[in-house]
Amino acid sequence: MFKISLRDWVILLTILPTTVIGLSLAGFFTFSRISDLEASLFYRVKAISQPLKISAQSGLRNSNVRFLDELLKDLQVNQNDLLDNMLILNERLETIATSRQDVDASVLLTEEIRANLANTQFVAFEDYYLYSSPITFNQYTVDGQRETQLMGYLLLVVDRTDITMHEQSLYIVSFLIILMSVLLSGVFANRLINRIAIPVQQMNLAIDRMRNGLYDTQIDAYYKGELEELRKGLNILFFSLRDYHNDLDRNIDQATTDLRESLEQFEIQNVELDMAKRRAQEASRVKSEFLANMSHELRTPLNGVIGFTRQVLKTPLSNTQRDYLSTIERSANGLLTIINDILDFSKLDSNRLVIENIPFAFNATLEETLTLLAPAANEKSLDLSLRINPSLPDSLIGDAMRIQQVLTNLVGNAIKFTDSGSVEIDIDYKILEDSNIQLVVAVKDTGIGISSQQQENLFEAFGQADNSITRMYGGTGLGLVISKRLAQEMHGDIRFESKAEQGTTFWFEWQCQLNPLPLDTKPYPSDLKGKQVIIYDPLPHCRLAVEELLKYWKMETTTASSFEDLLAQSQQHAFDMAIVSVHINESKIDDSSKLIQSLSQHIPAIYVAVNSNSANLSEAFISAGAKNCFSKPYLGNKLAQLISKDDKITALSSPIALPHKKLGIKVLAVDDNEANLKLIDTLLSELVETVVTASHGKEALDLASKERFAFIFMDIQMPIMDGITAMEKIRLTTLNSDTPVVAVTAHALQGEKDKMLEKGFFGYMTKPIDETLLKHYLYEHGMSEPAPVYSRPQVAPQETFPISKFKGIIDWSLAIERSGNRPELAKEMLSMLLKSLPDTKAALQQHIDNKDQPSFVQAIHKLNGACCYNGVPRLEKVCREIETQLSDHDIESIEPELLEMFDEIDKLITASEEMGRSLGGES
Repeated sequence: MFKISLRDWVILLTILPTTVIGLSLAGFFTFSRISDLEASLFYRVKAISQPLKISAQSGLRNSNVRFLDELLKDLQVNQNDLLDNMLILNERLETIATSRQDVDASVLLTEEIRANLANTQFVAFEDYYLYSSPITFNQYTVDGQRETQLMGYLLLVVDRTDITMHEQSLYIVSFLIILMSVLLSGVFANRLINRIAIPVQQMNLAIDRMRNGLYDTQIDAYYKGELEELRKGLNILFFSLRDYHNDLDRNIDQATTDLRESLEQFEIQNVELDMAKRRAQEASRVKSEFLANMSHELRTPLNGVIGFTRQVLKTPLSNTQRDYLSTIERSANGLLTIINDILDFSKLDSNRLVIENIPFAFNATLEETLTLLAPAANEKSLDLSLRINPSLPDSLIGDAMRIQQVLTNLVGNAIKFTDSGSVEIDIDYKILEDSNIQLVVAVKDTGIGISSQQQENLFEAFGQADNSITRMYGGTGLGLVISKRLAQEMHGDIRFESKAEQGTTFWFEWQCQLNPLPLDTKPYPSDLKGKQVIIYDPLPHCRLAVEELLKYWKMETTTASSFEDLLAQSQQHAFDMAIVSVHINESKIDDSSKLIQSLSQHIPAIYVAVNSNSANLSEAFISAGAKNCFSKPYLGNKLAQLISKDDKITALSSPIALPHKKLGIKVLAVDDNEANLKLIDTLLSELVETVVTASHGKEALDLASKERFAFIFMDIQMPIMDGITAMEKIRLTTLNSDTPVVAVTAHALQGEKDKMLEKGFFGYMTKPIDETLLKHYLYEHGMSEPAPVYSRPQVAPQETFPISKFKGIIDWSLAIERSGNRPELAKEMLSMLLKSLPDTKAALQQHIDNKDQPSFVQAIHKLNGACCYNGVPRLEKVCREIETQLSDHDIESIEPELLEMFDEIDKLITASEEMGRSLGGES
């Protein structure tokens, strides 16, 4: 954008109007003068034509051509300065007479002129004017009427030279007048500029000096008019600024003095605050260590109490003794839950709780949680109802254990604070960007509710709605605090609505990732498609939940709202099966049994759902004609197993393995852990023809230098030579310079994948190895046609390895899954881990005593890698936390986690001694 100065504005506003006015006036007067000249010329021509037309009438009437020629030539001599030529034409436009013989009338008569010859016209051309007028003769008839007879036409060619010269002279004069006006305007504008610009420039210089700190500046020159007023105003402003500056300097000096004094005080306060901060941090550290130590010290004897109580319960006891021991077990479990809550709160308070991101099946996680909570609801005869969006993706990536913890707390609280009625759970989802999914769980109960005053303290630590609730129902008050923090750590939140005595609704929202490699799920119950089923449940939420689920299975559903409606519809229509819910508080057992008997006459398969765990009640309904009786809530997998006849569903197994052709390639697997190497060797042996193994990077490099491999799966942290160095040196070999090398690590630190890919690795896998991902690397990058997708039978824990008493310490189902559904391999790998634990514990303790952190990190990484392939979730979790924190902290700062790790190792060592026989004598 151009900057226009004052001089430019003055010139523009003086010369531009003058130029516009001059052009307007000159144009107007020039146009008027030219119009007057043309009008005068037309008048002269018309004056000549009138007598000439009268004289031409006589010649035309008598056909006296000679007379007409002489007439025109005489007139041409007299009007030679005006007329170039004169022509008389007859009515057929033939030339009768002309003043000059060199002009052809047909050239002069254009189409436009010919069309208007009947009228007098004066037409301008580039070099001449053409005047045309008809020659007529008026005569009167006998009856007195006048008749006009056309005798011919008169054409006058008028010279335009004089007019053109007059026009040019007018243009020149107008231009000179305008130019003179602009020059005079410029002269006056320049004088005006000089009278304004020079004072303004002097004032600008004075302002610049003032801006540069010369506060004694003033304007001494004298000006006239408004400029003098401006000069005086600027001088007054300068004096005011000078006084202000002097006052400001004095204030700054005073403020500086005060600031120095304040800074000295702040320094003293900062030292005091720093000391207070150190004391607070030390107190926080001592508190965390105290909580961890107390947790360790309390859990160790509690585990003994619980374990031996369970052992004693297996022996013959009297009813009183069994009741006492059961009370001891429940109390000990409650105390253990409180201790775990305090430890979790301690970790959250110090920001040391890690949220994991590992693949899990959401439906299995949810059903496992509700299976554990259902007995508590059934003991109180509550209807526990689950309604889940059937299209919700099952294969997710997140922290399943923390999700279970929050769900257990919310649903457990709903059951705890509800004496009668129901607990309803609704689950929905929304797909977000970047392959994320937001899940929402709503838990609604009909319990005691929370008043508006009590809601303010609901999420405060060690607090509940009020003390009376704590005394009545028990608990530490940490559950909701921990749950809310966990939800926030998972990019979500917990909110609620409640009114006293009207129930409460909690919403739990969190985010997970969609698993790009879906986990194997149970097959679809295809045999139920098109089956006719009638559903009865007194609770509308339960009825709608099971109806939506069965419709998703493509079944034809009918609902009944009462016993009478159920009986009537069963008699009128043919159904393949019925699902009937019996609320033991709302109907008598005998009435329900009679109802089942009546239904069995019309419906071949009746399944009864009750809000009770009573075995006698189940036997009573089966005796009455029910095919099966189960406890609420309705869970998809459990319901499918009950009502489906498909072997794929009822046998608790996946589809039978399909034979497939192995890839004709050679693969190298490198890992320093014997169990890990054995597992990856087993997995690869089922997919490729040849598997070669190496226990460290140096051995892998030697093998890569002698033979070519199609793929190399490389562990990262190994003795002698680590995986990164081995990969870089393998790249320099002739045989395997372009062989894809996949990094395999036991612990996925943040940014580790990008780091590995930048180093040159082809891909990245975390332990435990995902068999689907392993197939992906081999089949997607190793050959064009993948082998058929298959999975192995999933073996239930009690069928192969009965270790239910070690539940929580050892998860046999997880061990089976991580061994690729191979029970014998899982047993062998677990045996190898348990056998190595005493030596591992001694080595870890020695590294701690010697403060040898690098060796400790290497040892904990190796233990973490071993845990990844076994079902020891607690030890695996604490090892992962320790390895993560060791990247930023020293050993001394993670003492609580170390105590928890040794505690888990001790439990596993104790368990291994008792499981020696089951593991084939290896412990």
